[in-house]
Amino acid sequence: MHRYSRSDEILGSSEFKSVYSGFDHQQGVAIAWSVIDLKSGDCTDQLVRTLQLIQRVEHDHIVRIHDWFLDPDSGKMHVVTDLFRPGNLRDLLKAAGTIDEIVLRRWGCDLLTAISFVHSLDGPLFIRNLRMGNDVGVIKLDLLSVSFLFTSHGYARERVEAIRVMSPEHLLGPSDEKVDIYGFGMVMLEAATRLQPYKECSTVASLYDKVTHFQPPKALGEVKDKGLRDIIKRTLLRACERPSAHELLNLPYFRFEPSLWGMHVVVIDDDPVNLRMCTRLLEKEGVTVVPCNTFNEVIALLSTRAFAALITDIIMPMMNGFEMSARLRQLRYSSLMIIGISAQERKDLDERMAESGMDAFVQKPFTFENLRVAFTRARLRRTSSAKEVA
Repeated sequence: MHRYSRSDEILGSSEFKSVYSGFDHQQGVAIAWSVIDLKSGDCTDQLVRTLQLIQRVEHDHIVRIHDWFLDPDSGKMHVVTDLFRPGNLRDLLKAAGTIDEIVLRRWGCDLLTAISFVHSLDGPLFIRNLRMGNDVGVIKLDLLSVSFLFTSHGYARERVEAIRVMSPEHLLGPSDEKVDIYGFGMVMLEAATRLQPYKECSTVASLYDKVTHFQPPKALGEVKDKGLRDIIKRTLLRACERPSAHELLNLPYFRFEPSLWGMHVVVIDDDPVNLRMCTRLLEKEGVTVVPCNTFNEVIALLSTRAFAALITDIIMPMMNGFEMSARLRQLRYSSLMIIGISAQERKDLDERMAESGMDAFVQKPFTFENLRVAFTRARLRRTSSAKEVA
């Protein structure tokens, strides 16, 4: 039995390629089987070189090529890849509904990591037409874009949909890896707005003119987050002015603290302004936050589900943060990280922190970086406490 088999179910198709569902009988998993129509033998050698290069690429956020072969009788190339949901990201997002900003940031970070990896390979390999697949919250680059092979040989007309996301140098030449940075900006634009870039252009001529003169699409004005809007603007500049994938990854917008991602935290403060500010800081970094106003609310929450940490204002009515911490330790919430917040300096509070079982402290006013450091200290303290008990 052959390792891979193909069904008649078509997952997607384009001018040059049809994608069928298939199965890997060795691994027991579904695969995608692409059939590429080679309209001219002129491009066969270039496609083979591209496939050989892509097949060596192994990355968590890149669709992997498992096998390929050429059928000389039909003039078609068969390529077996990971199975990933077909369709553009804009359509997937429309179907999904509201996407949190933190998810958008994480997707952007994942894509930049993949682009940076591709650009570091010997080859060189440029993605040219940045296309994404999405499944179960994971986003991946599909490197097998064959349209550029045919258009470079002059017998395929660029579809309007493709021109909308192509860089000016892709259309005018010559191009380098910076075309992928332009493509990344367009992906983030579509993801943030769910709008088609340059939809305001009613003719191919007006679209071509606007793209080749580096005029940004109107949809850019619909990006609500100023930080993301500024990043997209930079990716649409002339190639020599665009940042690299590595430079983009170093921007604060794409920086994450992996150890905090998905963490569940209770925040308690009797001041609604402080409570809202702390909640927003944490949620922007992928932390799930439940705000509370009283100790009784905290106890009720802790009895229903597990939380990794409690952040409490030290100056509280009825029961202050130290008393709250001591009470929780008495109730045997030994694994719960407890972080206190106060306008006082830490040196004045160290003794009471130790007595109450509080793990870390953050002085007001604070930033997320202050909270991140406090989480690190709290985690180390809880680990040490667990070893002592053992």
